[in-house]
Amino acid sequence: MILQKNYLTFLGKIVIYSFDLHVFLHANRISRRMHLLPLVWVITLITKQKGVIMSMTALRNLFLVVGIIGAMTASVFADTFLNGGFEDGSLADWTKSGGTWKQTPAAPGGVISYNNSGDPGKSAVIHDPLTGGNASVFDANTLGNLAEVLQGDYSARVNNSDPNSHFSTLTQTVSNYTDPNMYFGFAAVLEEPSNVHPEAAAPHFSFSIYDVTASTMLYDIAFNVYNAADSGIAWHNGKVTGGNTWKYSDWNVIRVDTSGLLSGHEFTVSVSAYDCAWGGHGGYAYVDSFQPTEPIPNPGVTMHLIDANNIVAAVPEPTAICLWALGGLALCWYGKCRQSKSAV
Repeated sequence: MILQKNYLTFLGKIVIYSFDLHVFLHANRISRRMHLLPLVWVITLITKQKGVIMSMTALRNLFLVVGIIGAMTASVFADTFLNGGFEDGSLADWTKSGGTWKQTPAAPGGVISYNNSGDPGKSAVIHDPLTGGNASVFDANTLGNLAEVLQGDYSARVNNSDPNSHFSTLTQTVSNYTDPNMYFGFAAVLEEPSNVHPEAAAPHFSFSIYDVTASTMLYDIAFNVYNAADSGIAWHNGKVTGGNTWKYSDWNVIRVDTSGLLSGHEFTVSVSAYDCAWGGHGGYAYVDSFQPTEPIPNPGVTMHLIDANNIVAAVPEPTAICLWALGGLALCWYGKCRQSKSAV
């Protein structure tokens, strides 16, 4: 028989249930390819209706519904960084890792080795109560010149000033990122040894943005206590202790253009800070404001904006292309059918 007038109500319920299923998949960070499940579910429900022979109108409505769900699945639920400004007052949603590294012997030409034993417990969340509305917590090794928080009340410190060859890392992956920009803030504090080390063994800092979808490194900045200025980082002298000098940067905010063909990709951000590999000098960094809009620094904070310049455009993954195309075809067909009906 031909579907009855309650067919559209039935389709409406399918849209709602499919939407709820997609929300569940998204909230639990399930693979984007699994987001095809709402489409499969819709088609299964329709085809299992016994004794149903669809009219052209019914088929048209079905195709429209499936197309809309497909387009919705491809792009509506864009992820962003979780706890990107550490305003939860914790390192929740970030993966902590690290270990120790050595140069053996501790001399030029020695062999560098890493022990990725896991988070050494040197990283922490920093809280600034913004006394009087201004930045009020400053790093002592910078002679009180560097605010420890860029924006808001919290930031994260990666590693700390203790030596003993530790390194610490914070990492987060975000999927289906559709905002046109990414912003990230960092400020590095590294101890320059009085006895000159090889650059390969000196305290250093690294920051990277990896495009998982395209298997491409979008941004990779790494510098040590000796060559930071060569990387375009404003580098300052801080506290001197026993002939060793703490060096530090201002807050630097990286802007990455993620519009165009990069939209919808999966990205992994990783930031690391290292002591020296000889074991006697420390290194750490503050990070803050992993977000889609330019940070507004707290009053009293110096900030420099850096545009990433090595972005490589990539082709969207096939799943997204198919879903977008399906949605577009559905809308076009529906519009054509409406025009034909009006002409009659």
